[in-house]
Amino acid sequence: MKKVLPIIIPMILIVIIGTVFLGRTIYPLKFKEDIKKYSKEYNIDPYLVAGIIKSTSGFRELNYIKGEKSGVMEIREETAMDWAKKMGIENFKPEQLKDVSTNIKLGTWYLGELKKQNNNTDYIIRGWIERHEKYGYKYEENIKKRHIKTIKKAIRMYRLFYIGSL
Repeated sequence: MKKVLPIIIPMILIVIIGTVFLGRTIYPLKFKEDIKKYSKEYNIDPYLVAGIIKSTSGFRELNYIKGEKSGVMEIREETAMDWAKKMGIENFKPEQLKDVSTNIKLGTWYLGELKKQNNNTDYIIRGWIERHEKYGYKYEENIKKRHIKTIKKAIRMYRLFYIGSL
């Protein structure tokens, strides 16, 4: 047993470190400071914000294209204009959606508004998925359920691989 222990312990450590490395590769965490800042400001679980960003844009910085979802949280211009007005942001221009900090601020504010209505993660995620519906963009129920499942898995993975980071 004494001869096997020095071999087993390093192997276990290699497996654990490899798992965390692989997990962080599959679930990257960019824009950590903006996520932390706006999650705190709007009283939202930062792992929820990270999970939504991962599930929507994969942390890709999507440029503003008129009529398309833009930025890391994939927000449409009509929705952004409405949210910016409610937030009291003067002179907001849809082109600002490409700015990571602005995009995360708008999206996290909206998540905070959903949380005020119902502090239930499924409710908040569903509200996020339906964020553009008042402008005519609708998903079928089975697609919404799949998105909810994907986002919840991402939240779990971020909590696991970035414990204490957010």
